[in-house]
Amino acid sequence: YTGSSRPNNVTFTNNVVYRVGRSYYSAPGVHFYQSTNTIIDNNHIQNVPYSGISFYNDSGGGSNTRIRNNK
Repeated sequence: YTGSSRPNNVTFTNNVVYRVGRSYYSAPGVHFYQSTNTIIDNNHIQNVPYSGISFYNDSGGGSNTRIRNNK
């Protein structure tokens, strides 16, 4: 993504993510790429073989990101 085409104002809250990655073991529970103004709050992520939350950015992505209160 470049410029304004990045995902913006993304909210992912109060979700249950359970037993993902059963066929593709390096799959995270949730993955965010180059998003800005992102809120990831109060989620319950369980039985994930790799990582629960994956957040990747380069070239200035990921500004104003809040990740908290996840289990």
